[in-house]
Amino acid sequence: MKKLIKIWLTLMLAGVFTVGCVYVVSQQIVRQGADAPAAAIAYETVIDMVDKGQSAGEAASVKTDITLSLQPFAMVYDNDKNLITTSAGYGSEKYQFPASALNVVDENHDNRITWQPQKVCDLRQSQ
Repeated sequence: MKKLIKIWLTLMLAGVFTVGCVYVVSQQIVRQGADAPAAAIAYETVIDMVDKGQSAGEAASVKTDITLSLQPFAMVYDNDKNLITTSAGYGSEKYQFPASALNVVDENHDNRITWQPQKVCDLRQSQ
């Protein structure tokens, strides 16, 4: 009887471990693909500016009101970290990305973060 309980416990632990591994792997797959649309817009904006010779305003001409939409958007900065143009509107105003996040770009040439410029409850009250 004790041997049967040991086998059963071993199988249950193996099952829990397997389900846990599947959960972790599936979450990582979802998380790694979450920034793909925003990265695609950033790369397309760079291509429009460098290869097609468009100005920053032309490359980021499609405006997205980030208080109403979850669509990704582009922000174009110069080398001094000054905002040149953005396709993100915050209501009727433009919103500046936090300067601390731009400092990481100097070191890593890339910085992908999740950014919430306004609390969700504030969004609901403003509508």
